[in-house]
Amino acid sequence: DANLKKQLARIPVVTLLEGFKTFSNIGQALANLHLDYEKDAGSLRAYAEQEMGVRIIEKEEFKTKKAADPGSYYVVKKMRWTDRDKETSQIVYNPFITIENIPKAVMAFEVSGRPALQWVVDNQKVKVDKASGITKDPCAYGNEQGSPEYLLDLVLAVIAVSVKTQRLIGTLPKLTIKSHTHVANLSRAA
Repeated sequence: DANLKKQLARIPVVTLLEGFKTFSNIGQALANLHLDYEKDAGSLRAYAEQEMGVRIIEKEEFKTKKAADPGSYYVVKKMRWTDRDKETSQIVYNPFITIENIPKAVMAFEVSGRPALQWVVDNQKVKVDKASGITKDPCAYGNEQGSPEYLLDLVLAVIAVSVKTQRLIGTLPKLTIKSHTHVANLSRAA
């Protein structure tokens, strides 16, 4: 706060209006994608499956369990990776479901230095807090909302958001910034 009183905000001034509009439009698209991904989980799941070729493999012998008790069919104790170093990888979601054909490019989208999908796989698991004894169950929320497949949809949404984000960023034009010397001189005079 005190620093803002001494200096002007450091917002780059692009040289062309078209460049600004492009950055603005892509920024808006990224904001919508990242802020609304849970609301759009169904369409993002469809995108992951239909546009990206991600496959949900359900073991045939357990499909009757899905019909009889969907809440327990989608339960996750802990997800795990297989074939992560290949061009496409898999996540064993639970004993009944495997997510296949996850493109390696998904791992290039990082949040705080870690792939977003890696964070989901590592953290969305059943865990008991030692101090309180409270059980964290990532599937409980979905079951409470009447959507037992919530966590599966979340995983697929993060896959789709990761790829869509990279594609949007890849369309950004080269950033050409005007010189700020006249702005710096104005801030010193104030």
